[in-house]
Amino acid sequence: MSSSTDKRSWSSKGFWLSIARIALLEVTVLIALAGAAVVYLDWSSKTAFAEFLAATKVSSPGSSLHAVKGRAPCDRST
Repeated sequence: MSSSTDKRSWSSKGFWLSIARIALLEVTVLIALAGAAVVYLDWSSKTAFAEFLAATKVSSPGSSLHAVKGRAPCDRST
């Protein structure tokens, strides 16, 4: 009878060991995915901010409009 008790306790230990391994794997995958999401969000926000700064560096519409017309804004002598 002692052999059946030993098998039962060994299979119970193996069961909980496999549950612990699966839980550890799940936590590791979740941490990796969270890290990848943080890196992606950091990269995309830096890209968007750089694009925003580039858009604000365009010259003002008034100065380019006067250059096309070829006269000053107060010159109404035509």
